[in-house]
Amino acid sequence: MCFVITSSLFPLSFLLGLLSLLFIQTHIVIWILSLLTIFSLSQTRYVLPGCYL
Repeated sequence: MCFVITSSLFPLSFLLGLLSLLFIQTHIVIWILSLLTIFSLSQTRYVLPGCYL
């Protein structure tokens, strides 16, 4: 089997980012960093070992 993790992680990460914004309203920099991380996750494709494309 070939498991490719793509933008399917984006909704969950986005919800986590919103929750972190609610809990840490003063730390906007942390939220921006989380947005950058979410963007990198949505643009990066992770392929498990044993999967040849």
